[in-house]
Amino acid sequence: MTDKHALRVILALSMLIFAIGAAANSRETAEAPENMMVYYFHRPPYYIHEKDGHTGLLVDIARRVFKQADIACSFRVSNPMRILSAIQGRQAVCSVGWFMLEERRQFAKFSLPIYRDKPMGLLLHPAARKQLPETVTIEAVFAAPLTGGIIEGFSYGTWLDGKIAALGPKLIATNANSSQLARMIAAHRFDYTFIAPEEADYLLRGNTYFRNHLCFTPIEAAPAGNYRYLMFSRTVSDNLIQRVNAAIRDLKLVD
Repeated sequence: MTDKHALRVILALSMLIFAIGAAANSRETAEAPENMMVYYFHRPPYYIHEKDGHTGLLVDIARRVFKQADIACSFRVSNPMRILSAIQGRQAVCSVGWFMLEERRQFAKFSLPIYRDKPMGLLLHPAARKQLPETVTIEAVFAAPLTGGIIEGFSYGTWLDGKIAALGPKLIATNANSSQLARMIAAHRFDYTFIAPEEADYLLRGNTYFRNHLCFTPIEAAPAGNYRYLMFSRTVSDNLIQRVNAAIRDLKLVD
């Protein structure tokens, strides 16, 4: 075998090995998301973790979307900080019901909107409500001698996040879920938290203790609620997200 022929053989083998490796990586990228892991955190009525399964308003919508897109999926409950960590990791994963913020777009991909919240309100201890005017503005809440409780790592949407940044109210972040936070307010560990009407209705309607120790009030001039999306890790292919978006359009989930 001449040196020239040997070189050709080596080059051919190298190209073959490269092609096999590229094909394997391509298959891994394409196949991994086909059984999509969908993360959520327990927050009724949007996401509900029960012994016999996963349900809730947004979990059920996500299940419909993936079924319409013909993509197998499974659900896993976690907490917001761990979910964000998973989305920023190397695995092809998804989480349901997040707001599309600019900082999240740096590490995640988003679907079309799947739901829109009603305007944000307040869940308060009755004693805190007495310290506010009849018509409650966000400025009046932040000017009052009150302490709010919020969920760590959680966004309350562009409008409210902006008001918090601009006005600097006294807030304490906790890893508690919404039900636990409501219980803390009922015990007067905090004065209030921010909450959508549909979530407040679920908590107050389903729990006598909460009805007797909490109240809900709308926030004057709060804008229309935030859109919620499916949030994907950047390793999820654009083709798969296009299939998801086509399913969302077909289901006509948001006007």
